[in-house]
Amino acid sequence: NNDFKSTCTLPMSDLLAEYGEQDVHWKTNKPEKTAADDNSNTPFKSRLAPLSDLLAEYGEQDVDWRKQQQQQEQNEVSCSSNSKQTASTKQNNKNDDNGMLAPFGKAPIHLEIMSFGYKYNAPKNSKGFSYAHPLPPIDIRDLTRAPGHVSKFNGLSYLVKRSLLNPSRASSSNDDDNDGGDDSGNTPPTQSPMRQRTNAIADEIIKVLVEAIDEGEHSAINPLTMTISVGSEYGRHRAVVLVEHLAVVLRARLRRNDGKSFTDSSGSCSTSNNGIVKQPVSVGTRHRDVEAHHKDEEAFGEDLKRQERAAEKAKRREAIELN
Repeated sequence: NNDFKSTCTLPMSDLLAEYGEQDVHWKTNKPEKTAADDNSNTPFKSRLAPLSDLLAEYGEQDVDWRKQQQQQEQNEVSCSSNSKQTASTKQNNKNDDNGMLAPFGKAPIHLEIMSFGYKYNAPKNSKGFSYAHPLPPIDIRDLTRAPGHVSKFNGLSYLVKRSLLNPSRASSSNDDDNDGGDDSGNTPPTQSPMRQRTNAIADEIIKVLVEAIDEGEHSAINPLTMTISVGSEYGRHRAVVLVEHLAVVLRARLRRNDGKSFTDSSGSCSTSNNGIVKQPVSVGTRHRDVEAHHKDEEAFGEDLKRQERAAEKAKRREAIELN
């Protein structure tokens, strides 16, 4: 250990001489400093050049930048005459930014719309006496059932949605084997019963949301999960389609957030006012019984198929008798 310490205290020249690596002429062979080396050793801030010189060095200099700046100033002066239009545009942008729709998990109030089937009992805690469950279960069993030729699909299929939301178009497209969606072609002159019921329910939900925010004081400090239950017989077709369409309508209403009720098919807005939603709201859907193990034939429209086949046979008999 003493030898190691004594070795560590030796000068570098003695250590190099001990290992045969000493260069006695290293000072004479040392390269001389040049002006470029002096510039490279200077601090960075002292070597800062003007931006124009740097651009010229890299070949990016624009000698006409002052002319372009003057031209831009002249354009701004000429645009000052349209200040009124600019103000109206800004006002419209403010109105567009008034939306209160937020993604799931980012809003203090979450609206969950659930479909269910009365065949499997109504959901619990849905009596409609609290802000979490403000409305009793909405019964839509009075609406027309899905046709038999699409009953094998559930309400998430576009075929079922088209047959219930646009029955006139679906019936006309069956003969032509046209698979166009809801947004293609001309809209029917009047709304289907499914759309009318959806718009009426949306008005009720907006009123309940405004009441929960204004009177119930629900916000980021006091979050709320509101559940709306919509039920059909088996919760497989009508309730699923209405819940999905209701979510679309509510999201559009929250984006607009102008307090007006739904827009009818003619494009004229109703004059009724449901209030302005003042807190961000997210909208989600859940289908409780859409994938349930249905054992009844009615869940798959077998009774409707038999009725359709019987009607076709009756028509053929009448045609044969007439001939």
